[in-house]
Amino acid sequence: MVKQHGGSGRRETFHSTYSTIIEHSSLLKIAILTLVCASVSSADAHPSMSAYSGSWTLQSPTLSLHNNKIAKRYYYETVQLTIQVTGVYTFTSNGSCSAYGDIYQDEFHPENLSLNKIVVNAENRSGRQFTINVELSQNGRYVLVVMTNCSDSSLGQFSILASGPTNVQFKKLAVSSQKAVERMITGTLGIPSLYRIDLNSASPMFSRPNSNSLNSFYYAALRIAANANGMHTFVSIGSVDAYACLYSGDFSSTSPSINLMRCDDDSGGNSQQFRIEEYLVQYRTYVLVVTTYSSGVVGSISINARGPPSTSTTPSGGPVYTGTLTTSSSMFTRPTGTGVRYYYQSLRIQVTTSSVYTFACSSQLDTFGYLYSYSFDSSRPTTNLITSDDDSNDDRQFRIRASLQSGSTYILVVTTYKEEETGRFTITASRPYGTSGISMSPSATYFDGTLTTTSPKFSLSFLSSGKHYFNRIRVSVSTSGTYSFQSVSSLDTYGLFYESYMSVSNPSLNLLKSNDDGNGNGQFRISVSLRSSQTYYLVVTTYHSLETGNFRVDTSGPGTIEFTLDNPSTSSDEDDKKHVGIIVGISVSCSLLVIICAIVFITRHKRKRALAARATSSARFTNSQQQSRPVPVNRNTRSVPPSAPTYINTHTYVEEPPPPSYEMAMVYILAKQQRETSGS
Repeated sequence: MVKQHGGSGRRETFHSTYSTIIEHSSLLKIAILTLVCASVSSADAHPSMSAYSGSWTLQSPTLSLHNNKIAKRYYYETVQLTIQVTGVYTFTSNGSCSAYGDIYQDEFHPENLSLNKIVVNAENRSGRQFTINVELSQNGRYVLVVMTNCSDSSLGQFSILASGPTNVQFKKLAVSSQKAVERMITGTLGIPSLYRIDLNSASPMFSRPNSNSLNSFYYAALRIAANANGMHTFVSIGSVDAYACLYSGDFSSTSPSINLMRCDDDSGGNSQQFRIEEYLVQYRTYVLVVTTYSSGVVGSISINARGPPSTSTTPSGGPVYTGTLTTSSSMFTRPTGTGVRYYYQSLRIQVTTSSVYTFACSSQLDTFGYLYSYSFDSSRPTTNLITSDDDSNDDRQFRIRASLQSGSTYILVVTTYKEEETGRFTITASRPYGTSGISMSPSATYFDGTLTTTSPKFSLSFLSSGKHYFNRIRVSVSTSGTYSFQSVSSLDTYGLFYESYMSVSNPSLNLLKSNDDGNGNGQFRISVSLRSSQTYYLVVTTYHSLETGNFRVDTSGPGTIEFTLDNPSTSSDEDDKKHVGIIVGISVSCSLLVIICAIVFITRHKRKRALAARATSSARFTNSQQQSRPVPVNRNTRSVPPSAPTYINTHTYVEEPPPPSYEMAMVYILAKQQRETSGS
């Protein structure tokens, strides 16, 4: 009974302790949940705050907006937003000027304000400032456009306060696309010609000279092609009250007073038409901007352009080449440049008629040109350089004039004044008399390749661990010299250059040069001296293992380059085994030949020694016989004792045969081996 009672007490004590633990655990869970809820509530109550400060100035870009059907000019600034956490964010402006805000996804295009727009701030809050509430996604790219229509004298600073789940990172953006719009040329006005323009709501707008800075006017900018020096006249025709301004060189819609020659309103007659008469110089760039007297007016206007006839020195219609500089174009460090990353395109010029030629560029880019004789090497851009130019063609375009010889080859390199600029360009070649005597074509030799899961693989100790897909490319050049090879790809490429042969199992064998990021953006660049009589191999792979994708290898150098894809048949070492087998076979054959020759040499040497020993023995025997032979008796001088014995030489010497030749020795050795084999 006592034991039973004691056991019951222990059970009661256990149940009591267990209940206490469970109770405390429940309280602990409640406490934890309470803390979590409190922290969440605290986070909601105190969102992260971020701030940005900017300013509007007279140098800020502008755009035109219609407010109550009246076009007004707005200064603006673009700010990139980086979002780390998805959620709802609030953006609030502050400043002395009234502010308007729009948010765009990915990119902002001032020439198309509706493209990519996701939030429109239609109304300002109190104090003429905006507030935007918007849900933004993690890692999304957004652009906040902050605008104002304050007068020029009231422009100043502003600030943006952002709140949300986490901090917002702000970065001011350059407005390169806006500058391109400002320099947009809508057409070319020939001399003589009758040219018609249509101003509508899609036309660009600006604040024209001699007007209120807050008003905006639709316009068309026409480049004038002056064929000769002399007086030129431009008269408008139409029912619209037209207005025009003539510019020498570049025209900027944000700074319309720069390069301005003159403007006119009603000199063309009582019908409110303009008339501009000005002396123009041949080959110089001029821009005629046609607009209206009143802001926001649309309609059709015709321009009657007249000037002196073309002279005999007018350039003939030469070849025209249009190209594009992109982020995939080759890059180099241009001479006289302050940077190291300039996109370029090279054109090969073949001359059939000796003359003085002019190469004029036309582009929205600020272009720069270089002319080379014979060849161009991007790694040594001053070698073979004849001349260069930046802005001789006005409008920030180059114009190169040089005397070229028939039968010679030249290289024209088109690049930009600033680093990493992209866009289209047009090159027009001309000469003073006769028809064109040159041709232009892209000069760069390139190789397009692809790394796939079926490409061969190898391992490199100096790259990331694992296997790497590669392309093995056989390279031969027509002229000895220094050549440059640079990759263009979205992959992080790696290049290796070999002489004579590339071993898959031993990639360090015959390696001349290798490079990883010499061309920037994860692209390799290899400059190497090559001989025309030698075969080389370029291996293109990736820095990271098992990456696949497309690539291109651009080249430059003194001669033509021939590429041939020469991949091993498989990803294994069969290619190396084949070459190793050939080497081993040759080595075994040579070793066997050496052994046979050694055996023959030793055999002949032994036979010679044996023959020499026999000859010596025979000579000694003969001498001994001669010494014991009786001397003939000369009875006149000397008597011989009768007891002297007489010997007769009965030994016959037989000459040994000569040793066998090398051929007979080999036949003997082979026959002996065959007998031993058949006997065993």
